[in-house]
Amino acid sequence: MKRHRNSQKRIYAPDGVYFITTNTHEGYPFFNHDVLSDLFIEELRFCQKLKFFGLFAYKINPQHIHLLIQHNKQHDFSDIMQFLKRNFSRNANRIIGGDDVAKGDDDYRRLLDAIRDFDRIVQRLRTQFISQYGPNHHFPPFKWQKSFHFHIVNGNRDFYNHVQYIRNQWVKHGLIENKYCFVDPEVFCIC
Repeated sequence: MKRHRNSQKRIYAPDGVYFITTNTHEGYPFFNHDVLSDLFIEELRFCQKLKFFGLFAYKINPQHIHLLIQHNKQHDFSDIMQFLKRNFSRNANRIIGGDDVAKGDDDYRRLLDAIRDFDRIVQRLRTQFISQYGPNHHFPPFKWQKSFHFHIVNGNRDFYNHVQYIRNQWVKHGLIENKYCFVDPEVFCIC
């Protein structure tokens, strides 16, 4: 196992399965809005295609997200989360504030801009957002809370407990429906 270089002492287990939680900045409920939740799902799918990680489950709550993933030898969970959070933030701000808000000089920007299908998705979501909230909305720029929390899943029982935790988030947070919850149907073949 290798350790992350910062003080959070991240542990990277070979072929590890991780339960990850990431929060919006100051708990702002950005994900109460379907457009931003839809964007997160598209970003997650895109990231999965590029980083080749296993996605067992996720739940998008109004101000935080849970993921149950398995990284690989080429891309650890920190690499995956960095890519996901950075690109989501940029594209969320493109949707909220228009193309002029998109900033950053990361290596992946050229790759994302080169893929026309994804850019069309962002443009379609921007159109939906403006039609729903108007150009003079009062949304703050999107920002994640710094870093994220993780737990190394230890065995089948722990895996099953985290899948159930994700499934029951809507009850825990008093939501009216279990929207934006995904559990891979193959997951119980693993348990």
